[in-house]
Amino acid sequence: MDVLNEVTEQCRKALGKNLVSVVLFGSTARGLQDSRSDIDVLIVVEEEVDNNFFKDIWIDLLMNYGVKLDTIVMAKKDVVDNFNYFSPLFLSFALGITILFDEGFFEKEYFKFLGRLKEENIKYVEGGKVWDLQKISSEILQ
Repeated sequence: MDVLNEVTEQCRKALGKNLVSVVLFGSTARGLQDSRSDIDVLIVVEEEVDNNFFKDIWIDLLMNYGVKLDTIVMAKKDVVDNFNYFSPLFLSFALGITILFDEGFFEKEYFKFLGRLKEENIKYVEGGKVWDLQKISSEILQ
């Protein structure tokens, strides 16, 4: 079993019905990882749990696979807020993610978010590795 399958399986075992989604993001999701890269994972839950909830699991995965996991655990309501307010982290998701597990929630919200980016003409400026934030800034200031 590879590390991503193991991460997903450990989340399912630990969280049961509280698990909503497991999403790979960052350089690994975009195929840009190097030998120093960690694996960035967003874990979406129905009800909040402490990030330390997974500490022993991640240590085991580090020992077994030699990779460091950087995880964010977030409740569904916070995911919706981050998509709605164009959080910097969630803007980076537009550059590429891999949904490892989902009951339909994350995929639906993600595609709504991508639609809003297109509708509002919010673009990533590749050379500068920055977002054209004019539209985002005007929404925040309203």
